[in-house]
Amino acid sequence: MDPSFYTQFPVIPVALGLVMTVLPPYSVLRTSKKNYDSNDRISETISYGFDADVIEITGESFHSKLTLDKIYELTVTKKLGSNMAEQASS
Repeated sequence: MDPSFYTQFPVIPVALGLVMTVLPPYSVLRTSKKNYDSNDRISETISYGFDADVIEITGESFHSKLTLDKIYELTVTKKLGSNMAEQASS
C-alpha cells in the first residue's frame, strides 16, 4: 500500500459515521409522520371540556366523561393552565 494512505483524512469512516448517525432518526421521523397522517384514528381532533366536577374529552370517534373524584392526580403545568383553573374554580 501507498504510505500516504495512512496519513490521509479518513473520509469513508467519517462519512459512514455521519450516515449511521443521521439516517436512523430521519427514518423514524419520516415513518412516524407517514403513519400519523395515514391513520385517521390517531390524527383526529380532540377537544377537552372542563366543568366544576366533570372533564369531557371528545373526539370524532369517541366521547368520554371523567368525574374529578375518580381522577388520581391533576397537575397544572403552565401559567395558561393555572389561569384556566382559577376561572373554573370561581
